[in-house]
Amino acid sequence: MFHSSDSVLLDVRSPGEFAAGHVPGSSSLPLFTDEERAEVGTLYVQSGRDTAVRRGLEIVGPKLVNLVDTAREILQGRPAHVMCWRGGMRSASVTWLLTTAGITATAVRGGYKSYRRWVLNTLEYPWKLIVIAGRTGSAKTDVLQQLSTLGIQTIDLEALARHKGSVFGNLTGETQPTTEQVMNDMAEVLRTFDVTQPVVVEDESRKIGTVALYEPFFLRLVSSPVIVLEADEEDRATYLVQEYASIPNSSIIERLNIIAKRLGGDRLRLAVEAIREGRRADAVVHVLDYYDRTYDYSLGRRQAPRLGTVLVDYHRLCVTARRILELLPR
Repeated sequence: MFHSSDSVLLDVRSPGEFAAGHVPGSSSLPLFTDEERAEVGTLYVQSGRDTAVRRGLEIVGPKLVNLVDTAREILQGRPAHVMCWRGGMRSASVTWLLTTAGITATAVRGGYKSYRRWVLNTLEYPWKLIVIAGRTGSAKTDVLQQLSTLGIQTIDLEALARHKGSVFGNLTGETQPTTEQVMNDMAEVLRTFDVTQPVVVEDESRKIGTVALYEPFFLRLVSSPVIVLEADEEDRATYLVQEYASIPNSSIIERLNIIAKRLGGDRLRLAVEAIREGRRADAVVHVLDYYDRTYDYSLGRRQAPRLGTVLVDYHRLCVTARRILELLPR
């Protein structure tokens, strides 16, 4: 119902509701603005259903023609599935309006609330997760992408969260999606997977920037079998210099200051000096000392079984991926 190239899912909730989380691929056709929705909701609580419905009709009346015109632009002749929060008056009224205007439309039973129930159930499923771990700069994300090209089921959590998972994880300034939206996007990826086969993910903290991983999924991740990527410090430093080559010195120094207390005064000073003098690889080495100790401590506490260790071949990451492939459960 939610995914068809022959139809369009119209979400008639308010813009704020849609921004907080929506079905991927759906189109926003709000019946009320955020302020109008709040007004009608307050009237419902304070004055009862009839008063709220009457006010809703007063608000919507002048919008009817524009709603139909906008829907036609979005639909381009395709039928519509209409969704509100729980399959109530908003979706029913828009479905009636579109049908009256000659557009094929049906209301989604249970609405977005029902969809969210499916999302939670999907994320709580006992997926056969395999975790790719490794120190900062061990090309975990790139290796994950190589595994995907080899036909392995993978979820790139950092791509979904639009953040690389450290204090340097969002240097481009791209706005992160909400936690709710990332959950929806994750469920849509998992929807396409074979539940009998492993799903490979990168090792992550509970929070990726501002996005918090859904707790049941995160608890499964930290208890799942691990494959550790290993690489020497010099190779990791070279990789990270290339990874952040386009980021200006000022932005990197700004982020270093955020973790100044954890780095320590001497390490911070040496790293900043190296950056200003154009010695980024040296700066990375100073920072890696902190990140390595933190990561080693975290990995050491993990009780999950280890399937093996793979040496990273930065020039042939496809070879690294194939070595991982040999360690995956059959």
